[in-house]
Amino acid sequence: MYAADLGRFIREETGNYFGICVAGYPNGHPDCTTFEDDLKYLKEKIDAGADFIITQLFFESEIFINFVYKCREIGITCPIIPGILPIQSYASLRHLMKLSKIKPPDNIINEIELNKNDDGAIRAFGISHATKMCIEILQSKCTSGLHFYTLNQEIATIEILKNLGMWNAPVRIKPWLMSANERRANERTRPI
Repeated sequence: MYAADLGRFIREETGNYFGICVAGYPNGHPDCTTFEDDLKYLKEKIDAGADFIITQLFFESEIFINFVYKCREIGITCPIIPGILPIQSYASLRHLMKLSKIKPPDNIINEIELNKNDDGAIRAFGISHATKMCIEILQSKCTSGLHFYTLNQEIATIEILKNLGMWNAPVRIKPWLMSANERRANERTRPI
């Protein structure tokens, strides 16, 4: 019925064959009675066999850093990876707020409201804001990695990684020989 039950079942049935990741809520799970209770349930998931935590989205680096500190305080020692969501449009932010039940701080809402009809301006703000959060989180040394919620829109994540100096353009190795067909000889991609 609960994530801890599933983790325990996987460990009992398969040993260490699988790596298990569980969700953490830096703002506290929206349906949990208190933040402390939510941390207690997270600890149960780890004690049941989870290997690491990826957090749900949050909008301020201090929220994540404090979350890690509180987890360490109660004995959670596994890696905790921040779930970063670059804000990319007015509609997607409103939809995510509804789904996650998490409200961004007023300064972010005000910035988004000012540009609600300009997705380019919102994306630029989202990239800048997420980059700043990532820098602060990495400088805190409370995590060794980042997880990005791309929502199938990789452009903002690539820009953030470039801003952080972490982007290396992928080298595409083609698993086929060049076509003998002259019209297809210069193709960059082709179905296999």
